[in-house]
Amino acid sequence: MSTIHWTTGRTHRSARWHSESAAPLPQRTVVADDRMKADDAYRRACEGTALLWQGDFHNGRQLLHAMGRRIDRVSPRPSTSLSEAFHLHRRSTSHRAHVLGKLLVPLDDDHRPALRRAPDTRQACLEAYGPRRDPWQSRSGNCWE
Repeated sequence: MSTIHWTTGRTHRSARWHSESAAPLPQRTVVADDRMKADDAYRRACEGTALLWQGDFHNGRQLLHAMGRRIDRVSPRPSTSLSEAFHLHRRSTSHRAHVLGKLLVPLDDDHRPALRRAPDTRQACLEAYGPRRDPWQSRSGNCWE
Protein backbone atom coordinates (compact mmCIF):
# COMPACT_ATOMS: atom_id res chain seq x y z
CA MET A 1 0.00 0.00 0.00
CA SER A 2 1.44 3.36 -1.06
CA THR A 3 1.16 6.41 1.15
CA ILE A 4 1.36 10.04 0.07
CA HIS A 5 2.83 12.60 2.50
CA TRP A 6 2.46 16.38 2.74
CA THR A 7 2.75 19.18 5.25
CA THR A 8 -0.04 21.52 6.29
CA GLY A 9 1.43 24.35 8.33
CA ARG A 10 3.70 22.48 10.73
CA THR A 11 1.66 19.28 10.70
CA HIS A 12 2.86 16.30 8.67
CA ARG A 13 -0.05 14.42 7.12
CA SER A 14 -0.40 11.24 5.11
CA ALA A 15 -3.05 9.29 3.22
CA ARG A 16 -3.38 6.11 1.23
CA TRP A 17 -2.56 6.69 -2.45
CA HIS A 18 -4.84 5.50 -5.25
CA SER A 19 -4.53 6.35 -8.93
CA GLU A 20 -7.03 5.14 -11.53
CA SER A 21 -4.39 5.68 -14.23
CA ALA A 22 -1.79 3.71 -12.24
CA ALA A 23 0.30 6.87 -11.90
CA PRO A 24 3.22 6.48 -9.54
CA LEU A 25 3.25 8.12 -6.14
CA PRO A 26 4.24 11.79 -6.58
CA GLN A 27 7.72 12.71 -5.36
CA ARG A 28 6.64 16.20 -4.22
CA THR A 29 3.24 17.25 -2.95
CA VAL A 30 2.11 20.74 -1.99
CA VAL A 31 -1.21 21.87 -0.59
CA ALA A 32 -3.21 24.01 -3.00
CA ASP A 33 -6.32 26.01 -2.24
CA ASP A 34 -8.48 28.83 -3.57
CA ARG A 35 -5.57 31.29 -3.38
CA MET A 36 -3.39 29.41 -5.89
CA LYS A 37 -3.18 31.07 -9.30
CA ALA A 38 -3.60 28.94 -12.42
CA ASP A 39 -0.20 29.97 -13.79
CA ASP A 40 1.52 28.80 -10.60
CA ALA A 41 -0.47 25.56 -10.52
CA TYR A 42 0.32 24.86 -14.18
CA ARG A 43 4.03 25.54 -13.70
CA ARG A 44 4.26 23.30 -10.63
CA ALA A 45 2.31 20.49 -12.30
CA CYS A 46 4.57 20.66 -15.36
CA GLU A 47 7.57 20.35 -13.02
CA GLY A 48 6.05 17.17 -11.56
CA THR A 49 4.72 18.53 -8.26
CA ALA A 50 1.38 17.14 -7.14
CA LEU A 51 -1.19 19.69 -5.96
CA LEU A 52 -3.35 18.39 -3.11
CA TRP A 53 -6.53 20.45 -3.43
CA GLN A 54 -7.86 21.71 -0.09
CA GLY A 55 -10.12 24.50 -1.33
CA ASP A 56 -13.69 24.71 -2.57
CA PHE A 57 -14.68 21.90 -4.98
CA HIS A 58 -16.03 24.26 -7.64
CA ASN A 59 -12.93 26.45 -7.48
CA GLY A 60 -10.84 23.30 -7.94
CA ARG A 61 -12.78 22.54 -11.12
CA GLN A 62 -12.17 26.10 -12.30
CA LEU A 63 -8.45 25.68 -11.66
CA LEU A 64 -8.42 22.39 -13.55
CA HIS A 65 -10.10 24.04 -16.56
CA ALA A 66 -7.69 26.98 -16.41
CA MET A 67 -4.72 24.60 -16.38
CA GLY A 68 -6.21 22.82 -19.40
CA ARG A 69 -6.50 26.12 -21.28
CA ARG A 70 -2.81 26.78 -20.63
CA ILE A 71 -1.93 23.39 -22.07
CA ASP A 72 -4.11 24.06 -25.11
CA ARG A 73 -2.33 27.37 -25.82
CA VAL A 74 0.80 25.54 -26.92
CA SER A 75 0.33 24.82 -30.60
CA PRO A 76 1.75 21.55 -31.85
CA ARG A 77 4.59 21.67 -34.31
CA PRO A 78 3.61 20.94 -37.89
CA SER A 79 3.91 17.35 -38.97
CA THR A 80 5.18 16.02 -42.27
CA SER A 81 3.18 12.79 -42.35
CA LEU A 82 0.02 11.25 -40.97
CA SER A 83 2.09 8.92 -38.81
CA GLU A 84 4.01 11.81 -37.28
CA ALA A 85 0.76 13.76 -36.78
CA PHE A 86 -0.72 10.77 -34.95
CA HIS A 87 2.29 10.43 -32.65
CA LEU A 88 2.38 14.17 -31.92
CA HIS A 89 -1.31 14.08 -31.06
CA ARG A 90 -0.80 11.09 -28.76
CA ARG A 91 2.12 12.83 -27.07
CA SER A 92 0.16 16.04 -26.49
CA THR A 93 -2.81 14.06 -25.13
CA SER A 94 -0.49 12.18 -22.79
CA HIS A 95 1.12 15.43 -21.61
CA ARG A 96 -2.31 16.95 -20.95
CA ALA A 97 -3.42 13.94 -18.88
CA HIS A 98 -0.11 13.90 -16.99
CA VAL A 99 -0.27 17.60 -16.06
CA LEU A 100 -3.97 17.67 -15.17
CA GLY A 101 -3.54 14.46 -13.17
CA LYS A 102 -1.28 16.36 -10.78
CA LEU A 103 -4.33 18.03 -9.20
CA LEU A 104 -5.27 15.59 -6.43
CA VAL A 105 -8.58 15.25 -4.61
CA PRO A 106 -8.59 13.94 -1.03
CA LEU A 107 -11.35 11.53 -0.03
CA ASP A 108 -12.46 10.73 3.50
CA ASP A 109 -12.43 7.14 4.70
CA ASP A 110 -16.03 6.72 3.50
CA HIS A 111 -15.16 7.86 -0.08
CA ARG A 112 -16.51 11.39 0.38
CA PRO A 113 -14.47 14.30 -1.04
CA ALA A 114 -13.04 16.30 1.83
CA LEU A 115 -13.87 19.58 0.07
CA ARG A 116 -16.47 22.30 0.52
CA ARG A 117 -19.46 22.02 -1.87
CA ALA A 118 -18.28 18.68 -3.26
CA PRO A 119 -20.80 16.21 -4.68
CA ASP A 120 -21.51 13.06 -2.73
CA THR A 121 -19.40 10.30 -4.30
CA ARG A 122 -19.89 7.65 -1.64
CA GLN A 123 -22.33 5.44 -3.55
CA ALA A 124 -20.37 5.59 -6.83
CA CYS A 125 -17.09 4.71 -5.09
CA LEU A 126 -18.76 1.96 -3.08
CA GLU A 127 -20.08 0.39 -6.29
CA ALA A 128 -16.77 0.81 -8.10
CA TYR A 129 -14.38 -0.25 -5.33
CA GLY A 130 -16.53 -1.95 -2.71
CA PRO A 131 -16.28 -1.35 1.02
CA ARG A 132 -12.93 -0.67 2.64
CA ARG A 133 -11.30 -4.02 3.33
CA ASP A 134 -8.14 -2.98 5.12
CA PRO A 135 -7.96 -1.86 8.75
CA TRP A 136 -5.58 0.99 7.84
CA GLN A 137 -7.15 4.27 8.88
CA SER A 138 -5.85 7.79 8.58
CA ARG A 139 -7.17 11.11 9.76
CA SER A 140 -6.43 12.31 6.26
CA GLY A 141 -8.30 9.55 4.45
CA ASN A 142 -7.37 8.70 0.88
CA CYS A 143 -5.84 10.78 -1.85
CA TRP A 144 -6.99 10.13 -5.37
CA GLU A 145 -5.60 11.33 -8.66
